[in-house]
Amino acid sequence: MKQETLAKLQSADDPAEWESPVDFDWHEAMSRVRRLKPEIEQLTGRPFEIDENVQDASFFTELSLHKPGGKLNFIETVLAIRFSAFGNLFAVWNRSSEQLPPSVVEQVIKTTEHYGFIYVNADELVKQYTGQHEGFKTQSWWIRFFDYI
Repeated sequence: MKQETLAKLQSADDPAEWESPVDFDWHEAMSRVRRLKPEIEQLTGRPFEIDENVQDASFFTELSLHKPGGKLNFIETVLAIRFSAFGNLFAVWNRSSEQLPPSVVEQVIKTTEHYGFIYVNADELVKQYTGQHEGFKTQSWWIRFFDYI
């Protein structure tokens, strides 16, 4: 893991809280994501969904672009922006045969950063968690900040 990434993660870490720091302002954070959504849609030329019902997780919402998958009852995620409840962190991921052009994804990241969010490369988050919270010692950084717990 890059030292810069590790520094961002350690700075956002909390030794006691699981789902969000005690000072996390869900309404303010969701307001920023709601304002961001139309800009992301304009950049990609596609409609995104916003998940406003995340519970029991270390992230609070996700903007995502889906399409029907090749199998019955399967949906592919062309692009998702997941927002951690910790440290204004966000990660971008996908699970689809369709890929947006790298220049578009880069623009999505820059636009999201403009709203005060801090980008973390999702590929680096698969590494073993080495932070302060004892409850995550056997997990990855992804689970610590970007998954259901």
